[in-house]
Amino acid sequence: MVDRTVDLQQVNSKKDLEGIRQLFVELVNNSSAHGIPNIARAATTQRRVLWSLLFMTAVGFFIGQFSVLISRFIDYPVSVNLDVKFDPYLTFPAVTVCNQNPIRKSMLDSDILPPDLFGSDNPTPPPPHFGGGNHQNDTNNSTDVNPFPPNTTNNDVRNTTSAGTEQDTGTQSLLKRRRRTDNEVSAQTSSGHNQKQKPSQNGDNGPSTYHAEVAKFAETFSSLEEDVRIELGHQADVFIVNCSWQGYQCWPDNFTVFSDSMYGNCFTFNGIGSDYLYKTSFPGPLYGLSLQLNIEQHEYLEGYETSSKAGARVTIHDQNKMPFPKDNAYTVPPGFATSIGVRRVEVQRREYPYSDCVEDNDSSYDNSYSELYGVGYSVQTCKKSCYQHNVISQCDCADSYYPYDIDLYSPCDSTNSTQTYCMAMVEYNYTQQLDGIECNCPQPCSDISYTSELSSAAWPSKSSRTTFLEGLEENNPQLASLVWEDMVNNTGAVAENLLQLDIYFQELNYEILVFEPSYEWTDLGSDFGGLIGLWIGVSVLTCFEFVEFLFDFFRVICCKSRKSQNSRINVNPYESKKKTDRSLENDDGITLHRRRGFPPSSAVNPYDLNVSDDVLYIYENHDRKKLNGDRKHSRENATYNPAIGYHQTFLENEPYSLK
Repeated sequence: MVDRTVDLQQVNSKKDLEGIRQLFVELVNNSSAHGIPNIARAATTQRRVLWSLLFMTAVGFFIGQFSVLISRFIDYPVSVNLDVKFDPYLTFPAVTVCNQNPIRKSMLDSDILPPDLFGSDNPTPPPPHFGGGNHQNDTNNSTDVNPFPPNTTNNDVRNTTSAGTEQDTGTQSLLKRRRRTDNEVSAQTSSGHNQKQKPSQNGDNGPSTYHAEVAKFAETFSSLEEDVRIELGHQADVFIVNCSWQGYQCWPDNFTVFSDSMYGNCFTFNGIGSDYLYKTSFPGPLYGLSLQLNIEQHEYLEGYETSSKAGARVTIHDQNKMPFPKDNAYTVPPGFATSIGVRRVEVQRREYPYSDCVEDNDSSYDNSYSELYGVGYSVQTCKKSCYQHNVISQCDCADSYYPYDIDLYSPCDSTNSTQTYCMAMVEYNYTQQLDGIECNCPQPCSDISYTSELSSAAWPSKSSRTTFLEGLEENNPQLASLVWEDMVNNTGAVAENLLQLDIYFQELNYEILVFEPSYEWTDLGSDFGGLIGLWIGVSVLTCFEFVEFLFDFFRVICCKSRKSQNSRINVNPYESKKKTDRSLENDDGITLHRRRGFPPSSAVNPYDLNVSDDVLYIYENHDRKKLNGDRKHSRENATYNPAIGYHQTFLENEPYSLK
């Protein structure tokens, strides 16, 4: 018996591939995406190539513009929303006042004062001023002497000083070296650049002749204990002549005191150390803070920089922030009543990833100011502490203008060329962010500041001097005698020593600046839909067409996997029709396999070879043949199967039948 086998697995595979191809063709022809159906329906090759190029160009433009959107999204941009709110019970800001003179002259002979405070037993008077210019109301810098020629404007002086440049002509020879002031470092840091020349190791990096005494004073003064420095400065009961809050009497005990390295004792009303935070429900001078100050010009030092101007420094700040009279303060002159109207401005920033802002309770950004005074985080305290830390670590001494532990470190000596060069290099690298000196001081997430408007008038008027004198006779008899003498002899003592300061809210409306994300997921999704619709014409429903295609594709794959598990059927024509092994066999013992990819008609026995819908294949001598029923067929009766797409040949004179 000839053993001939009919294997339908290859035919099944081709049919499955044909089914997948039909799915893809149907998707391309019926897709709602622009361009794709035009490629499939193109009548000529040239048109098909043209539509293919147009479609790929559109896809390229879409990818390019979408990459720009992704880049914008991962940058996490923000927009600033300005809003104006009203608070019927608004917290009053903290007010810090300092005398321009750091130490009382009468304390120079005190036993607690070192004899070499100014480098000698007697203070050195300052040299004559070069050029003109009234700096009495300058609130932006701590350089009060104009060392430049008369044709140099005040604005040029500020810009040149803050940038750190120096001129070496004529009267500038006294100022060959840069002046290391706190404001200069802050200005250079905030501007992000400066034009300072790199210090020379063989050059003169110490202070000029004029500032040598000031530097020596700062070194000695900063090395004293806090309570000693407070005792040397102007006292609250003398400096604060009168205080009233919303018309009610307040006292020096309502102020907290700290010692500043340049201005000595500074007194804060409604600050972080106060027992109670004052609030107001009405705007205007009657519902604010009113102070009368005595600057005691007869106690001013000779030869000290800040004492060259008579007046007081006023800083308005939030309770949680450290005041810096050297940087952010107004100079209020004596003999005038100065009114300062303030407005509250609140800033709220979004946290990471929209910014690297610092929360108020973030202990990782603690600095020397928060440790000494218990204040919160600010960019200024962070940068000043960072600068001082680098000076201490690299020069083994401390900058006398910044806080430091006097038990562990000593101030840098302005007469020591090694230490002055080291400090000059630290400052240069700090401002240029070189040599690894880069202070990470981000903005706070929540910040409160105050804008101010100043006005002034002569004070006291002639008609009010009598009333003013009567009030002094009860509280300050010594000052009352001074005023009386001025009234009688016109000595000018009142205009030289006394001033009035009124601080109040201009209105209870306050501005709030909120940093909000300007490009979020919803914006990215909208722009994505607009781009893909513009260039390719794809919508949400078009996406479901591709989802449907994937579903049909995987269904065909899964069906193919199940078919391969049972792909051979053996049928013996001499056995009973009741045989259950689903096999067919001809007279010569040829095993036939039913093609399972083509379902027979309904209610038809799948083993009935006389049914035209059921097709069986055999392979003999590599010829593909078709057997249909138990009849004899000739080679001329060849037919074409449209499902497979090729001709099939019948066996000639070969009987196949079912028993």
